[in-house]
This record gives sequence, C-alpha cells and structure tokens, in this order.
Amino acid sequence: PQLQPPPQQPAVGMADTRSWVDWFFCPAPLTLDIFEELGEKHPDQFFPTPSGLLWSLPAALLLLLLRFTYDKLFAQPFARYRHVSNKPAKVTPNPTLEAVWRKTRGRLSELERDSLAARLQTEPRDIDIWMRQRRLLNQPTRAQKFEEASWRFFYYTICTVYGTVILWNEPWFFHSEMYWVGYPEQHVSLEVRIYYLVQLGAYIAMLITLSTDSKRKDFGEMLIHHFATILLIGLSWCANYVRIGTMVLILHDIADIFLESAKALHYAKFNGPDYLFAVFAVVFGVSRLVLYPIYVMQSMVSEIEGHLLPCPSFSAFRVLLSVLLCLHIFWFKTIMDMVMSFMRDGELTKDARSPSGSEDEGEEEDHSPKNKKKN
Repeated sequence: PQLQPPPQQPAVGMADTRSWVDWFFCPAPLTLDIFEELGEKHPDQFFPTPSGLLWSLPAALLLLLLRFTYDKLFAQPFARYRHVSNKPAKVTPNPTLEAVWRKTRGRLSELERDSLAARLQTEPRDIDIWMRQRRLLNQPTRAQKFEEASWRFFYYTICTVYGTVILWNEPWFFHSEMYWVGYPEQHVSLEVRIYYLVQLGAYIAMLITLSTDSKRKDFGEMLIHHFATILLIGLSWCANYVRIGTMVLILHDIADIFLESAKALHYAKFNGPDYLFAVFAVVFGVSRLVLYPIYVMQSMVSEIEGHLLPCPSFSAFRVLLSVLLCLHIFWFKTIMDMVMSFMRDGELTKDARSPSGSEDEGEEEDHSPKNKKKN
C-alpha cells in the first residue's frame, strides 16, 4: 500500500505565540478570537480587533496634512496680521565661543565664564548673553509657537466637543461601573470607533512632531506621556477596554483646551491669557486629579468584580494609567508654581515648561563680544 504523508501539525512557534498573546490580553478561558466570533454572531455590531488599529496610521497622516494646511491657510496669515515675530534668533559669529558652546552647551561655571571673558577681553555678562542667544538659535520663532498652540487648541476643542456629544447618552458616561457590565460582549459604535482611532492617530502624529515643535523643559515627560498614551489606546482597543478608554481621553483633552488657548493668545499678543491660564489650572486639577482618580482609577480597583477577571493586559493597563497620574501630579506642581507667581507678581513671567530663556530673549539688544579690546 502507498504510504500517506503524516498530517501537518501547526507550527509550534506560532501556536506558542498565539497562546501567549491570548494569555496576555484575555482572562482565561477567553482568547482574542472571542471578538471575531462576536462579530460573526452579531453582524450588525462591531467588536474591536487588533487589525483595526491600522486605521490609526492613515488618521495620523491625515492629521499631519490637516495641520500643514491649517498653518498655511490660517495660522501663518493670522500671525502676520498680528505682527507676531517670525524672525529667528541671531548671534554674532565667534569661533572661540562656538567651540566652547559645542563642548559645554553653554553650561559654564562662574569661574569658567570669568576666565573666558578675561581671555576674550570682554565682560562676563556678554558671555552670558551670547550663550543665551546661541541656545535660542535653533528654537522655534514666536510665530511658530503660535501656530503650534493654536493648532492644538483647535484639535482639542473639536475632539472634546465631538467626544462629549457621542458619549453623552452612553450608559458609562456618568456611571463608571458600566465600563465593565457585559464584558467582553461590548460592541463599539461607528462614532466611538472614529473618535478612538483618530485620537490614536493624533498621538502618533504628536510623537512625530515632538522633535520639531517647541522644546520644553519637560520634553522627557512629554515623550513618556505620548508613548504611554499610545500604548494605553492600543492596549485598551485590543482587550476591548474602550469604554473606560474614552473617559480617559475626554478627561485629558478638556484641560488642554484652556492651556493651548492661553498660549496662543499670549504668542499673538492678546490681553488676558494669564487669567485663562488660571482657569486651566482649575480645570486641570479637577479633571486630572479629582475626576480621573474617581472615575478611572477607582473603577479599575473596586468595580470590576463579577464582570472581568484580571489578566496581564489589565495589570499593564492599570500601571500605564498610574504613570499618567504621576505625570499629572508632576505637572500640577509646575502649574501651581506659575499660579503662585501670578498671584504674587500679577503676571506670568514665562511658561515654566519652556527652555531656559523666553521667546522674547532673541530680540534683546546684542551685547555679544566682538573680540575687541576695551578702550
């Protein structure tokens, strides 16, 4: 008799990988196939699958294109109308100081500065000014900062209004225990899908532009924030924690409306952004340090019983949300320092998140050393 080939066995590596993915994302005995099966069982409803995340990539590209169009058609013409400076910082060429800058990035001790001033036969103050101007050389102009802030104000406003409208009548908007009721058979409406995946695309776009936008003292914290948010959105989508994810997004965006509007008004030389920043401080404290712990963190601890068994993805989700809470505390301390400065001096001297020096420093009088002997 002719020998029959042995039956094909599934690849061990792929089977092991699949089991690890299921173990990570789904509480036993569920697997990720449950969401595809639910979609087949309810063809008129949508359940999230990992492949759906790919829609965030064209959303990111679309948002980058929209920002470019917004800058060209509105932000730049309006900045010119308001006579917002678009002149880059200038610094007098000085090979000696440039060599020192490349080695130290302008971080000179008082002794080093005085020694350098004596060698160049100039005043120590001139060295300080040259280093400050050199630091500002690669910084965005005031007009570019206006473009960035006004775009973010526009984006956060649209997203917050849209998110509030589509979620207002959802059962979990006011009742956090509804995040988990019926899990995993929680379908996602088209409106929520658009909101969620556009938000993911927005944070991918922000991560791309983080290196080209205005540099801030908290650049590292913002990098961590964007990475954590992207991981949170992706993780919550794959494990179908979309309900609680929508509330995290809403609570984050609402305060940023007031921050970015205050910054845009400041860069456009309008009166009143200091008071708008005070409103931002209140909204930030309420939304991220009161409502966020109550409606998000508390729900993940006390309201999941009987609805969802903890699994590694849920633990990772909780850790990432805790990282965001720590960042909120860090930023709130910075915000309160600025508010106290406003109450004491009657104005905000500068954005505490800005790099050393303000956006106006590049316009100050040039006292750079000219390598000339003093008379």
